[in-house]
Amino acid sequence: RDLIMEIERNLCYVRQGGDPFETACYLYVLGISELYHTYQVEIAEPLLMESIENFQLVEDLSTQFIVYKARGYLLLVNGRFEAFHALKLQELAVAQHIGDCRLIGITHAEIGEVLYHLGNYPEAEEQIRKGMALVKEQSAVEYAHRHRYLGDVLLVQGKCTEAREAYLFSYHFYQTLNEKGWMMTALTGLSRAELALGNRPGAWQCARQALQLYSEIHIYTFFVYGTLADFALLLADQGDVLQALELFQLVSQQGYLARSRWFADLFGNFMDNAYAQLTA
Repeated sequence: RDLIMEIERNLCYVRQGGDPFETACYLYVLGISELYHTYQVEIAEPLLMESIENFQLVEDLSTQFIVYKARGYLLLVNGRFEAFHALKLQELAVAQHIGDCRLIGITHAEIGEVLYHLGNYPEAEEQIRKGMALVKEQSAVEYAHRHRYLGDVLLVQGKCTEAREAYLFSYHFYQTLNEKGWMMTALTGLSRAELALGNRPGAWQCARQALQLYSEIHIYTFFVYGTLADFALLLADQGDVLQALELFQLVSQQGYLARSRWFADLFGNFMDNAYAQLTA
């Protein structure tokens, strides 16, 4: 949060300088931080829209690529997956025109992410694996990062052991960097995988570890709702259905989860069954 405050203080001086590219970069970083770290969409959206306006003043393919990414993140957070997918295909064309293998790989993987929210799991897995193959020799961070999303699409298809290995790969990589935010997201996926495999103690342990990491950093708030969804399932699994439903209601109010077919298949159906048993 201190870094964000420092960027905010510097932004007024950057604006006075009149360089649209520099201004856009500052706004973009602030917007993404508010979007994912603090999950304040109402603050993030105007920052990112102003960033886009400034980037568009710079006639360069690389800035056009960032414009697509900024617009896409806003669509994703609001659960507008069809529009996000159409935008990602345009972004891929720009990345291919630029010819940067890493950018092409990241975009393929992100297309896979939106496809699994749309419920197209086989194609989503194919796109994520394609992206991972392209970034493997380009960026160890991106390669590890995409394992988490691979875990998501494997898990929803019932490939639970493979999903567990994918989450573990991501977790162990970020553990070496002491990157607690991404460790949290990997543990969140790992908790759901352990529950699917019948390892309830392991599922609880991973969920508690993930929440502990969040309590230490108080950022990555966008992602912590996935952790809370894990807790809702674990509570329902042990018979605390009313408490689980209360927590799940909070989680399912988030637009990107409420509209996600992946979330419905992996979490919503479980909670529906728990509620049906309660009212039977």
